[in-house]
Amino acid sequence: MKKLLAILLLGLTIPLFAQTSLNMTMLSNLTLAPYIHGNTRSGTADVWYDNGFCFVAQRDSGFVIIDVSSPTNPQIVFTFNPGDSYVQDVKTLNNLLFATNESNNGIGFYIFDITNPTNPIELQPFSYTGKGFHNVWIEPNALYGASNVSKEIEIYDYSNINSLTLIGTVNGNPSINGEIHDLVVVDDKLYGAFIVANGGFVVADVSDPTNPVNEIVVGYPNSFTHNVFPSQDGNYIFTTDENAPNSTQPAGFMRVWDISDPNNISQVAQYSADSTVVIHNVIIKNNFAIISHYQEGVRILDVTNPVQPQEIAFYDTFPINNLPAINDVFNGCWGVYPNGNLIYASDIQNGFFVLQADSITTSVQESNNFAVKKKTFELSQNYPNPFNPTTVFPLELKEKSNVKLTIFDVKGRVVSEIENSVLSAGDYDFSWNGTDRFGKQVSSGTYFLNAEVNGFLQVMKVTLLK
Repeated sequence: MKKLLAILLLGLTIPLFAQTSLNMTMLSNLTLAPYIHGNTRSGTADVWYDNGFCFVAQRDSGFVIIDVSSPTNPQIVFTFNPGDSYVQDVKTLNNLLFATNESNNGIGFYIFDITNPTNPIELQPFSYTGKGFHNVWIEPNALYGASNVSKEIEIYDYSNINSLTLIGTVNGNPSINGEIHDLVVVDDKLYGAFIVANGGFVVADVSDPTNPVNEIVVGYPNSFTHNVFPSQDGNYIFTTDENAPNSTQPAGFMRVWDISDPNNISQVAQYSADSTVVIHNVIIKNNFAIISHYQEGVRILDVTNPVQPQEIAFYDTFPINNLPAINDVFNGCWGVYPNGNLIYASDIQNGFFVLQADSITTSVQESNNFAVKKKTFELSQNYPNPFNPTTVFPLELKEKSNVKLTIFDVKGRVVSEIENSVLSAGDYDFSWNGTDRFGKQVSSGTYFLNAEVNGFLQVMKVTLLK
């Protein structure tokens, strides 16, 4: 909760509010589509990452593509705003991009060829009667869309990109009677969330997309289940309740469910940063739960023991100074995407954030699924720090690796490239003597080392004092 205490003393109002971060650092922030107070179609929606670029939905302003190769200086490289649109989700696979549309203008998906993400080619949009799709997921053999019309997950063959063909549906359980609002597909299992007062979730086998089979369907009261995500081993799932607080109940929770025995499903834990603040989405990455928590910003939990989630880091993207919007509980952080120890976050009012989480030590692959690969290096803090004239970056490689070490300034400009080669496993000490690419001494100040090792990115702040 944003703890705001109004103290009236001698006619003065003094605001006091809570800590805004723990074990997380903001590297950059971009203001995107303008938020208009009271207009629920404005502002920034979900965020997606793929191979050096972030794709950010902007609701009634379409979507943008952001080059995040420099985490301290992300650059918008493409903007799509067709006018009459309502884009809340963007996903990519290989060279294709699908953006959902809920504006009831006859278009279900906007589709692009992103072979060159800085210059996408718009393809024929997918025609659809009604309010379109809220969420989309792409697998190599099928496209999954959460339909606002059928209230189901509709499954399409997109091998002919100009003529999508409906091949199957996942509809959960008629007793829940809710819209499947959000979904992910992991290892041929579809996980879908029912956003209704007495909602819940469905787990379906989609190994054959033309014949999906429901394996688990769970409903529970006072839920408005917004999203669902499985644990790495598939024995637990995590759900979020997009439930606003009222006089009789608190805001919703992130809930943890033991699904190891499909015949004996049970809730084993729940979490909320504040019982008065709505929760939105959760993504599970190895032993971490990364949460977009609306007015509580980004939250990271250690879920090594899923029965006892422990908050270990947070960053508030929606601080108390956003007073004009604070009466609406559905404000603040909408989406998150983890990439190594970086978290890309979208905030309805405040746009796009690149955050560094000190506690994350595993990486997603540079692709648009949530497969995991191990971190194969250890970068230790440079020494000395602050330094003058030279500092050393110790790097341990556990296997043969592509290594790129680059120094950036606070404006995201490349200062010096320390290393860019393939190196064998072993221990290395890389030094920087405070000079730029041309051998000229740089001024005192803060700089950033970007260490890219086999697609895993780590950012380290260094200080030069003269």
